[in-house]
Amino acid sequence: MATKNFEQDVTDRIRARMKAEKEQAKQGANPAMAEAMKAAIKEEDIFFTSKESDPPPDKVRLSSLVPSWDHARGTIDPFVTVFADPHPLTPGPMVGYRPNQDSLAQLAYSVENTDVPVWMSGDASVGKSSLCRYLAHITNRPFGRVNFNGHITSEDIIGKQSYTGGELKWHDGIIPEMMQIPHAILLLDEPTAAPAEIQLSLQYALERDGKLLLTGKPCDASEAFITPAEDFHFLLADNTVGMGDSTGRFIGTQPQNSAWLDRMGTFIMVDWLSAKDESAMLTGLYPVISSTLAAKIVSVANLLRSGMKQGQLSVAMSMRVTQAWCMHAVNLRDVKQGFVLAFLNRLDNASERQAAEEVYRNIFG
Repeated sequence: MATKNFEQDVTDRIRARMKAEKEQAKQGANPAMAEAMKAAIKEEDIFFTSKESDPPPDKVRLSSLVPSWDHARGTIDPFVTVFADPHPLTPGPMVGYRPNQDSLAQLAYSVENTDVPVWMSGDASVGKSSLCRYLAHITNRPFGRVNFNGHITSEDIIGKQSYTGGELKWHDGIIPEMMQIPHAILLLDEPTAAPAEIQLSLQYALERDGKLLLTGKPCDASEAFITPAEDFHFLLADNTVGMGDSTGRFIGTQPQNSAWLDRMGTFIMVDWLSAKDESAMLTGLYPVISSTLAAKIVSVANLLRSGMKQGQLSVAMSMRVTQAWCMHAVNLRDVKQGFVLAFLNRLDNASERQAAEEVYRNIFG
């Protein structure tokens, strides 16, 4: 007998369930009949062959490490490892920082439970790199960062030979150095701006169980490969998801080939904080400002961010800018001057300045 295809099987099971529920309704709340009907209904597919195991005792819930965590949101709350002592490369405290809870949870889960690279995408200045630094800080992981541009070369980050004390020696770049540190996180920032030679040199390293080939190192083949240390992780942060930029907002962004993107095991989209969260962050950093002022500053920021997405502005009002605005406003006791110093003077186009001033007037009057 020919095996039914998946669509037909699903259809038959739905019809059977509907028929059984209809018969059950006719019979009323008869327990015996209900049990008989339940037995007649085909069981749902079993997707997992075992129950979720209990977490090791040395792990904690992510929410216990994040003061601003809101349990009411229903965000996944993964268990994470917090290492006993900070590494010399562990980032310091980020005073007043308030992470995007959903994105942080997804990132923490991925770092804790997977061994494949993570690709993070989001608007410029939305806080992708800050999110990575924050996770490294609260878990005491070593953290490194490589900022790609059109001029960086493979030698700059992989390694090269240079003279030391009159002797020609090989010196590892930041990527092989970080790959040899247990539990480290290495952020590759703006990978779509990296030259093709660098992307190709990293393809093997980005694979599961991959290694990094030091192509320029004069050595035996056995010494030419760097094996990642235990629990090492690649994170990549970009303004796009690797498919190029059709808006023209991100100059230098190049579409990535499928072989490069296929090595990413997780994709996370990072968005701006909610207005409530960003306002709370500002009042936490600058207690002297009122919640009303913080809310108005965030309203201006969100309107200007929308303007950038629509191509009306070339500069986004990032969270760093809203914080700088608060700083100037507090010091000068002048909200408008704070806006001018933190943002307006960044705009060198008259029409953009006019648009930004109009947004300010609409909110502050």
